[in-house]
Amino acid sequence: MVNKGKNNFKNILAIRLDNMGDLLMTTPALRAIKESCPSAKLTLLGSTGGSKIAKFIPEIDDTITFEAPWVKSANIHSDSGETFKLIKLIESRRFDAAIVFTVYSQNPMPAVMIAFLANIHRRIAYSHEKCYQLITDYKDDLEPQEFVIHEVQRQLNLVKILGFETKQTKLSLNVPLSGRRKLVDVLLKLGVNLQKPWVIIHTTATSKKRIYSPKGFAEIGKMFSQKLSYQVLFTGIKGEIEYISKIYQQVGKGSFLLAGKIDLPELINLIYLSPLLISNNSGPVHIASSLGTPVIDLYSRTNPQHIPWQVKNKVLYFDPPIDGKDFSLNQVPPETVFKTSLEMLSTSQSDRLIKNRTCDIDLTMTNSF
Repeated sequence: MVNKGKNNFKNILAIRLDNMGDLLMTTPALRAIKESCPSAKLTLLGSTGGSKIAKFIPEIDDTITFEAPWVKSANIHSDSGETFKLIKLIESRRFDAAIVFTVYSQNPMPAVMIAFLANIHRRIAYSHEKCYQLITDYKDDLEPQEFVIHEVQRQLNLVKILGFETKQTKLSLNVPLSGRRKLVDVLLKLGVNLQKPWVIIHTTATSKKRIYSPKGFAEIGKMFSQKLSYQVLFTGIKGEIEYISKIYQQVGKGSFLLAGKIDLPELINLIYLSPLLISNNSGPVHIASSLGTPVIDLYSRTNPQHIPWQVKNKVLYFDPPIDGKDFSLNQVPPETVFKTSLEMLSTSQSDRLIKNRTCDIDLTMTNSF
């Protein structure tokens, strides 16, 4: 353990090599670092996917992108030479500390070794095993054998061993206003009525085990369109447009396909401007948590430490499909999702959200056209 008063870091490397949502859940810990070392430069070493959102996280000053071969989501098309290049690059930056952020199922040692070979003298991480001199400041990893805690709290606990703390533990994300104009243009071209309420349905996720029934998504969309006269905006991963289109087509009138038509800045704005997000357990849930947008999280029982953080939400659990069979529709009926949505939308908080963010759209249109 190291006392807070003894740390005078000026150049810190934060290593988070998995997905966008994981990085967002690390932002309270990044804030704790910046508040404790306000003059320090904080650089992220992140994956391609995670780094895309880094530019909108105010605590991050710089980003290095790397596809780590030991990370499940990595898209690797190169040999070990890329890793050696990374080590040289990191060494040239002369970092005085490296903090490795991992979920409990990930091994921090490859990232720690990179920091060691790059001559970063302080290396901070969780450890399930004896690490001796390899990790200079470590916290025993007791998950999941003894308990499971939320990912946000896990990372706050890690930086606390250096004395880094913050009283503001909400997720951190700026809304890129540069994407507001493009979003409005896309919505208008699709025929979305900006004066009428809508709901976002995000149908994809990085893991198939997390995906709710496509038939169920279509039924939810129909209920919003036919029973509530809400516009239904479908978002998702660009590579899954054909899959999303089939769901969107089943809903028909009152639904709109945004997948493939907007990028991350526009998606952030869309979620910010929306009264409700219905989603699989995926990155947009954590974007919504960062922005204060209410969420219904259709949650496969795969990683319970990633539920929405400090935002109005309802988590509806379902068991992941087995052997290609879809049990999710039986676990969470679309009627339950719709009823829960109505309850969330009926609150005064949601009413204020709709009014305030409709004003944001009006201002954008006034200033843009």
